Amino acid sequence: MSFRDLTPTFWLTVLAAPLVIGGGAVINQFGVGGVLSFLLKDSARNLFFVLFGFAAFAIALWRGWIANRERRNAEARWLLQRFYDGIEMTTALSPAGQPHVNRRLAGVAYLEELFDELKNPKYGGEYDGLANATIDAIINAEA
Repeated sequence: MSFRDLTPTFWLTVLAAPLVIGGGAVINQFGVGGVLSFLLKDSARNLFFVLFGFAAFAIALWRGWIANRERRNAEARWLLQRFYDGIEMTTALSPAGQPHVNRRLAGVAYLEELFDELKNPKYGGEYDGLANATIDAIINAEA
């Protein structure tokens, strides 16, 4: 399990557990009345502002992680839709039922552009085999 595989719930638990344990220890040591008198002081108020700031920061990090994951999923859906559109163009038929040559060539060019984009290291650059297999399948289907 890598660092990235840990869930946000895990991290919130890790951040909340010391606060709960520490709060229980303080109440155990000073009693409820002692804690209430401490809470009325300015230093206690400032301490709680700091603690709530850390909690807000943890929530902001969690939401950023969720937003990044959603962005990656949307990007993958967009690439997959483009792939489907390219395949659909390569299998196009004219109204007479004959292969629509111009549209098929446009589909091959569209897929080639998509595969060139997928060579970007951002996508892992591992799509050369997919590109070659797809183009070969289209060419062999034409023959």
